[in-house]
Amino acid sequence: MEKNEKDPGHYAGFWIDWYDDLLAGEKKDIEFYTNIIKPENAPVLEVACGTGRVLTSLLKSGVACDGLDISGPMLDICRQKFKKEQIKSDLFQQDVSIFDINKKYKTIFISGGSFQMLSTTELAIKALGRIYHHLQKGGSFICDLWIPWDEIIDARPNVWKTGRVATRPNGEKLVVTYSKVFDLKNQQQNAIFKYELYKDNNLEKTHIDEIKLKWFGVEEFKYLLEKAGFSNVSVEERPMMSSHGISTVYIAGK
Repeated sequence: MEKNEKDPGHYAGFWIDWYDDLLAGEKKDIEFYTNIIKPENAPVLEVACGTGRVLTSLLKSGVACDGLDISGPMLDICRQKFKKEQIKSDLFQQDVSIFDINKKYKTIFISGGSFQMLSTTELAIKALGRIYHHLQKGGSFICDLWIPWDEIIDARPNVWKTGRVATRPNGEKLVVTYSKVFDLKNQQQNAIFKYELYKDNNLEKTHIDEIKLKWFGVEEFKYLLEKAGFSNVSVEERPMMSSHGISTVYIAGK
């Protein structure tokens, strides 16, 4: 089923308010993008910007950067950060596979493996086409992807595992558990995530949803980039997110 343009999909529910808490220990992705993207690389667009973890860091470093995400609740949190930090940027609530902005960018990037939320090759091709369209001539597209090798090897259907856990000074705690199934033929990860909020050790709220991710081989994704019109594709392997092991960073030019 295709998502509505404004359907936030996985990124909705009370747990969104905890998103930054859950990722508080993640710094490598922010460091990578703030090191590689400088003011001279602007204007910049972060696709799947979410709550603005990377976006706000870029803006604070003097980079003119807009943000795009399908999740209204996450963009609301991003706007709150802008107000607190007294920074400004244009934010767009659109689906990356069909987005249309009346602006061209020198740099477009997607961090944290978020491109893989496009769970079919067809959607990936559409998204790459839209990204290419919105790049200035001579511009660059940057993204990092990962393959869940460790979990594929250790895959056990109907087994629940504990994921991220976050605790706030007031004693509230959010516990994330998940169960995953892997479709090797279609290179898809199908997961059910459970978010449980505890107050004074009592379970207060529970949110359950599903998320489907797609992974790509290096040569496969390079081919998709070239099919979309990109050229001069470079590839680098590096740690980006603790839950992703080693990610593959792609930089492609227009």
